[in-house]
Amino acid sequence: MHLPRLTSLLCVVALVVAAAPANDTQFVASASPTTFAASNPNPHTVLMVLGDVAHGARAQMLVAPNDSFQTSFPAGTLENLYIEVVFFAPTGRRSSGAVSFNTMIGAQAELLEVDSEGDEFQPWIYAGGVRINADSGWNLVPDSLMNSGAGSTEPLILDPSHVPVITPTDVIDNTIAPKIHGSNPTV
Repeated sequence: MHLPRLTSLLCVVALVVAAAPANDTQFVASASPTTFAASNPNPHTVLMVLGDVAHGARAQMLVAPNDSFQTSFPAGTLENLYIEVVFFAPTGRRSSGAVSFNTMIGAQAELLEVDSEGDEFQPWIYAGGVRINADSGWNLVPDSLMNSGAGSTEPLILDPSHVPVITPTDVIDNTIAPKIHGSNPTV
């Protein structure tokens, strides 16, 4: 067999192996410009965190064991957003790392899977029969929360930094709206 033919054969074998789904899938999601769906097929709660590079974590949602979630929205809603999945297993809290919705939608990915690989979790995008590593290399959830003293199976709740709080006691009369103050006075 000639070396070029052997190289071609090895490339085909590598693509087939890379496209094979893993047996240890811990989270599955799909996204389009107007829809998002996620499923938690494992026996532990997961926390989905959405955010962007400029502001970090912006929204979060717990997905119960063996539960799923689906929503629709206007086109463009997911632009420049990332999703990170935090797992609350008995072995400790683990993160998928942030995955770009732009990458998922741009690749016309059929789905995003987060698989456990030993003690770590790895996100993969499946697009056109090919399995692509989807880890962006950074996290939305700060290390201080991932390593907090709370039990490893207790869900983390991120405290958004700019949530307005209406204070009705500041209203002088009913002709004006109440004052709105940020919930984080240090910002």
